[in-house]
Amino acid sequence: MLVIDDNEGLVNLLQRYLTDQNCRVAAATDGLVGLRLAQELRPNVIVLDVMMPGTHGWEVLQRLRADRDTADIPVIICSVINNPDLAQALGASIFLAKPVRQHDILSALNRL
Repeated sequence: MLVIDDNEGLVNLLQRYLTDQNCRVAAATDGLVGLRLAQELRPNVIVLDVMMPGTHGWEVLQRLRADRDTADIPVIICSVINNPDLAQALGASIFLAKPVRQHDILSALNRL
């Protein structure tokens, strides 16, 4: 899993939530680094925040979908911006509202 979020606390939280799930978590704290890591790592899933300095999550999502190497990677938008319709329209697989609970992320992963 690749987490692209400027809040390192979310990364730590997801790592704790997934401890027993045989899931490695890589992280990027900004959108451009996240795009590079997505191309390099080709993760099974990306958890993406919307509100980040610099390159925001909506732009990251559009760039992921436009790149043939990352277009098929499922993206879970995890944000305080409650706009699941826009997330889906831009190509997100699932939308989760923050704060995210362990049950929410595990359920989302199972749906993928």
